[in-house]
Amino acid sequence: MEAINIHTIIEGCLVSNRKARALLYQQVFDIGLPVARFYARNENGIYTILDNTYFHLLEELPFYDSTKLGFKSWVRQVVIDKGLEQGLPLAEAVYLLQVVEGYDKKDIEKRLNITEAELERHFQKAARKMPVPYQLRVQTGAREMAATGWERIAGKLQQRFPVDEKTALPFHARATARIQGGGWIGWAVLIGLCAMSLVALDFTGFIKGNKVPVQKIPVTHISAGMGFALPCPNH
Repeated sequence: MEAINIHTIIEGCLVSNRKARALLYQQVFDIGLPVARFYARNENGIYTILDNTYFHLLEELPFYDSTKLGFKSWVRQVVIDKGLEQGLPLAEAVYLLQVVEGYDKKDIEKRLNITEAELERHFQKAARKMPVPYQLRVQTGAREMAATGWERIAGKLQQRFPVDEKTALPFHARATARIQGGGWIGWAVLIGLCAMSLVALDFTGFIKGNKVPVQKIPVTHISAGMGFALPCPNH
């Protein structure tokens, strides 16, 4: 799929654009797959976590504030939440949040609703069973999985979030995307007219520098920033 600015994708989703929703799913999959692998027991569990993450994001997009939280960070947080909902053993959850995600112990205690002593006990238990860092897991077949995931989720998406087939990607879409859709014609005409106007004005003397001779500096004047000054009518 063509890479488009995430803000454009979000704007497209807010007006129920089909392409924008597909692009959002790809973004969620790319960001969330490495995280979801840690929390899922099998491939089907990965799809479940990412599907739940995707639907959650669609529901919350109208309230998303990118100035407070980056999109990638938001996706990771939701994937972790949905992963923990899969019934992950508490010891393993503690280990993942502390070793893989780098969460502060206080944050883990609050998230899992456990005490400091319980956290330490669960961590030691998990560390004995999982001495090899989770980071060694390799991400494979991401694109193929994303395509399969989109096919699986398409029907559910249409039921929960109907698509308006007439809506297009927002104005801020990347230039290449707009050119492919024929949007370059209007811009070319507008730029051409602006250029012709500037040339015509230059020939008539309205915007040429030093066209208005000034014998003395006026008390008040208007400067157009083009190399000339106009005396104030009141002086």
